[in-house]
Amino acid sequence: CLCSAFAGVYFEKVLKRPTNDGGQARAPVSMWMRNVQMAFFSILIALINMWRESANRGLTDGLNETGEPMVKPFMHGFTGWAWVIVALQAGGGMLVAAVIKYADNVLKGMATGVSVATGTFASTFLFGTTLSVQ
Repeated sequence: CLCSAFAGVYFEKVLKRPTNDGGQARAPVSMWMRNVQMAFFSILIALINMWRESANRGLTDGLNETGEPMVKPFMHGFTGWAWVIVALQAGGGMLVAAVIKYADNVLKGMATGVSVATGTFASTFLFGTTLSVQ
C-alpha cells in the first residue's frame, strides 16, 4: 500500500510538472499525447507477442484451394461483445487520464475504492453473488 502511494504521487509529479525548453516554459502536453506516451511500451510488447505467436494461431476446420488446412484469421472469435469491452477499456483509460490531469492521486484512489465497493454491492444484488471472508 505504501509503495503504491509513493508510485502514485511520483506519477502525478512527473505528469504535472511544468515543461520547459531551455529555461522557457512551454504549453503543457495534451492528454492524448500523454496517453500515447504511456501506452507506447505496452503496444510494443503486444506487437512483439503477436509476431511471436502468429505461427501458433491454430487451424480452422476448412481447407483452402490446395487442400491444406486454413489458418485462423487475425481476430478470429472477436464478436460485438469483444468490441464493447475494448471500447469500455479505452473509455476507462481516458477517464483515468482526465482524473489525473484535472484532479489528484488521492481523488483517483478514492474513486477506485468507491467503484470497487459499488461494483461489489451491484454484483451482490444483480447477480446473487455471495460475499465471504476470502
